[in-house]
Amino acid sequence: PGTVLKISFIMVATNIAGSLLLMGPFGHVGLALATSFSGLFAAAIMVVLIASADKLSRAMLLPFGRILFAAGVMGVVLSLLMPEVASMTPVLRLVVLVGVGGGTYLAAALLLSAVPFNLFRRH
Repeated sequence: PGTVLKISFIMVATNIAGSLLLMGPFGHVGLALATSFSGLFAAAIMVVLIASADKLSRAMLLPFGRILFAAGVMGVVLSLLMPEVASMTPVLRLVVLVGVGGGTYLAAALLLSAVPFNLFRRH
């Protein structure tokens, strides 16, 4: 628990610093970037700690690779969709991109078994 708490503190500090640095030049996009970066930074710290403890296994990396691939599929679909939604109002464009992006990621993650299918079943 101590290690996770320290990493969480680093993540919050990175998020606050990044938000303050990026909010001025990028507005709300800067806040989103800072949040994303702090989460990735925390994940990278955890991977380094797991690897240094010699506990990083192929069984752990395979789901991670599937998740990254599903995110890549989502990114490609959204990139291809951008010209189609460019003329929409900002709110409608956001709704379409979030809906299509979320649906694409969910479909790709389920097809790649990155997310257990039984996660969506009630017990």
